Amino acid sequence: MRIDKLTSKLQLALSDAQSLALKHKHNYIEPAHLLFVLLEQGGGSLKLLLSQTGFPLGQLQSKLLALIETFAQLKEHDGEISISNDMVKMLNQAELLSSDMGDSYVSSETIMLVAMKADNALAKILNSFGVSPQALKTAINNLRSGETVDSANGEENFQSLERFCVDVTAKAQRDELDPVIGR
Repeated sequence: MRIDKLTSKLQLALSDAQSLALKHKHNYIEPAHLLFVLLEQGGGSLKLLLSQTGFPLGQLQSKLLALIETFAQLKEHDGEISISNDMVKMLNQAELLSSDMGDSYVSSETIMLVAMKADNALAKILNSFGVSPQALKTAINNLRSGETVDSANGEENFQSLERFCVDVTAKAQRDELDPVIGR
């Protein structure tokens, strides 16, 4: 797995996952560390994707943190942290899935999909919310609207209008606009 094949948001999240593991005095960076920081991260598409599929983000973050706190802690940490075998496996599977989807870069949505299909405690937590991997894949396709991740910043381009604009027509239909006075 080459780090330069990850989107910029995912590279930043991997760095933040290392910091989280160091803060908790863990010896390895686990997939749970990565997913937790991806949910904390602003500007990515994962939060939007998960809210569209019905994941309760607050509960998911709480369960991820509880899982992280069960990992073995070192009494004295020398600052050296490795990537766990589960993390290497997840990154390699995400790279394969990304190429199958026509992407040039691995995005956070792909990481989430691979994490749901794994056979570990993290996958059990993710699948406990009643969202199937197939439903997540459908939501990913809807979010992307046929686009692929072909640049390091490609993940940030999905659903840009929905994230950064206000639909004035929809607000008017719901009678949420204030009257304009003094024209």
